Amino acid sequence: MVVDLGHLQNPDGLKQILMGMKEDQASDKLVAKAAIIASEQKAELQEQQSEEKNPLAAALRRSDRQIKAHTSSVKKAKEAKLAQKKLMPPKELEERAQEFSRRNPQFPPAGLLALTEKLKDGMSKQEILEMIQKEYPNPIEASLALEFLISVTLEDFKETLQFAQVDLNNEIIDKREQEVAQKVEKEAKKATQEATEAALKIVQGGDLNKLLDYLMSTPIEATAIYKMLDEGYGKNLKKIESFLLKKCGIEINKLKKLDDKEDVAHMKNTMALLKKLQAIMGVDRYFEIRNANKTTKAARAG
Repeated sequence: MVVDLGHLQNPDGLKQILMGMKEDQASDKLVAKAAIIASEQKAELQEQQSEEKNPLAAALRRSDRQIKAHTSSVKKAKEAKLAQKKLMPPKELEERAQEFSRRNPQFPPAGLLALTEKLKDGMSKQEILEMIQKEYPNPIEASLALEFLISVTLEDFKETLQFAQVDLNNEIIDKREQEVAQKVEKEAKKATQEATEAALKIVQGGDLNKLLDYLMSTPIEATAIYKMLDEGYGKNLKKIESFLLKKCGIEINKLKKLDDKEDVAHMKNTMALLKKLQAIMGVDRYFEIRNANKTTKAARAG
């Protein structure tokens, strides 16, 4: 088969081919654009026909849009709504006050009824808490007073009071936890101080084996151990630290050979002491090197 390439070798022929390709591309773009427009018109026509043929579907779509808008407005109105004060009938209210007072003598019925009078329409949770805490500074009594008010209120106002009681109870719990934590911390400091003082007496007695036994059985902070040894032995501090560290290591090796699980706690205490002694000696070594460097520099400078 022989292909005629004569028109490609002719400049005019090549130009005509390129022009024809450009025209084809422009034509393709017009066709594609026309297809998109036709598709959009078809979809619009189908939607119109659907509404004409099925007016119920069209009405439901319009109704759905209206319902969504209405629901949103109702939600906003509900969020902005203030609870209206609603109480039990007067007779039931008095009976509840008397019954509550019998169970909690510190609350006279007259005082409880007077408390209900202080409730106002639209009171927020915070306003209720401020009113209750003003009447009853004791948090426990304030929570009990809220419990009574919750028992005699109705609907949204009851819910607001319940939220207020939850917040108040959380405050009581947080305060109690803080008090317990402070008490535990205080007792721990006292125990540490007593342990340090007891260890210091042993140090002053000069029996290092007794001191080691005491340190292995009584957790004391590394800083307290260092201070105690420094005050008790002074210049011999490094030798004492080395002795305690060596004896502590020997004790750990002995404990590792035992099968008695009751010695697990003792093993942990001894391991902790070993780490503390290693840390103390590490600090000592650091300061020795630093002081030696300072001395060397001073000598060179002199």
